[in-house]
Amino acid sequence: MQPGGGALSVTGDSMQRSNDMAAQIAGACEQQSRVTEEIARNTSDIRDLSKKALQASQHPAAVRAVARAGPAGGSFPRLSD
Repeated sequence: MQPGGGALSVTGDSMQRSNDMAAQIAGACEQQSRVTEEIARNTSDIRDLSKKALQASQHPAAVRAVARAGPAGGSFPRLSD
């Protein structure tokens, strides 16, 4: 073995571990980014549904008419007057 060969081996192993950790961190960052985007979409959907619910609550006659008509598939009972 040449002088310093052990040090080169240790350095190479350290570099490999460092590269492996960097790859793991990059993967975790990508996953976190996807989750963050999904949370943003869900938050936007909730905001939109909340706005629609507020608008519907401000027009109770329209809500009653829709409730009386029932859904197209008839999955909930009709309201009586």
